[in-house]
Amino acid sequence: MERTVRMSSEDAVEAYDLALAAFGDELHALYVESGIRSYGAVEAAARSAGRVSLSTSSISEALHGKRLPSLDFTLELVRHLTGDQPDAREVWRERWKMTRHLQRRAKAAARLRKVEVVQQPVPPAPNEGRSTQAHDEAAQIIAQAKEVARSVIEGAREQADQILRAVDDARRVLNSPTSAIPAAARLASRESLRIVLMGPPSSGKGTQAAFLARQLQVPHVSIGDIYRKNISEGTALGLEAKECLDEERMIPDEIVLGMLMHRISEPDTLRGFLLDGYPRSLEQAFSLDRLLDSRSEPVDVVLAFEIPQDEVVKRLVGRRVCLPDNSHVFHVDYAPPKRFGVCDLCGGSLALRDADSHAITEARWHLFETTCRQAMDFYAQSGRLATISGLGTIQEITANALSALADHFAISR
Repeated sequence: MERTVRMSSEDAVEAYDLALAAFGDELHALYVESGIRSYGAVEAAARSAGRVSLSTSSISEALHGKRLPSLDFTLELVRHLTGDQPDAREVWRERWKMTRHLQRRAKAAARLRKVEVVQQPVPPAPNEGRSTQAHDEAAQIIAQAKEVARSVIEGAREQADQILRAVDDARRVLNSPTSAIPAAARLASRESLRIVLMGPPSSGKGTQAAFLARQLQVPHVSIGDIYRKNISEGTALGLEAKECLDEERMIPDEIVLGMLMHRISEPDTLRGFLLDGYPRSLEQAFSLDRLLDSRSEPVDVVLAFEIPQDEVVKRLVGRRVCLPDNSHVFHVDYAPPKRFGVCDLCGGSLALRDADSHAITEARWHLFETTCRQAMDFYAQSGRLATISGLGTIQEITANALSALADHFAISR
């Protein structure tokens, strides 16, 4: 009987050890896929986020299966490795619970073994009767425990095999030529990613910024958002900007640059940013270069979106905005409402904004060609311009943008 108890506890411990190893291997595979260059980068990002501390030593222990980290630690680590995907964190929450359950089983089995081992050496007195019922119940419990442990071990081994295959695949990618590594992973591993987005009105810069920011793990810095934040918070620069807007005057560059400098000094821009909406002229490009050069943080590359004028007109003139809620936007060709002129979301009336009229669209295109184009030429002369087509699906344009950026940095290294 002593041997039966010892084997069941060993099986429980083995099940947990296998599950912990699989847990660590899968975390390590996630780390490899993320393209992050060091544990220190994860620690710094977590420190900036200010949620859960992720020390490099704790990350190493978790990724090498030395111990099971806390649930909060695991979810925060997954958040940084997957680019803040809620679905991924939910999967890891369940995976952690399963491993924790096996850990508790192993500890309980170990405690049971200690009790049994202490009790076993004491032989019954010659005249003492032995309880057959207690013996049978103990044997039944042990048999059930062995069956559960065997099932758990088989499942854990199968998961471990899957993780090891994934790790092997990741290693093959890492040992392949640089071109075989996904563009997003190569870019996200760079220490510096200060990118300016430029292009004609409605060329898709804002839409792509959201997708690229997630892939590259740097924030989308929008001049429009900066204006609104400073004005709503009543900062000194915000009040000056509001006065200019109220009087329909251009906001001076020194005000724009002051607000921009404050934004890019925040912790989330440590590795870089995607700047959208500035510069819009050659003079502004000069001013931005002077500002960033003074911080030893120059623009790395300008990603320019090219679309023909007739497509710009089609995108803007076809746009319809809900009058009660201007966040509800439709398009007569690309996203038409179910009922003509009626918002699908709230039933309000849809209308063409004055800013999207033919006359203003033509004027905006002319302004881009005469001012922004000069700034783009300036960046091209300094070898910092990467150009892609703004036509295609969102996914196609994102893939083209990542490839163009990866190619640019490979050439410039």
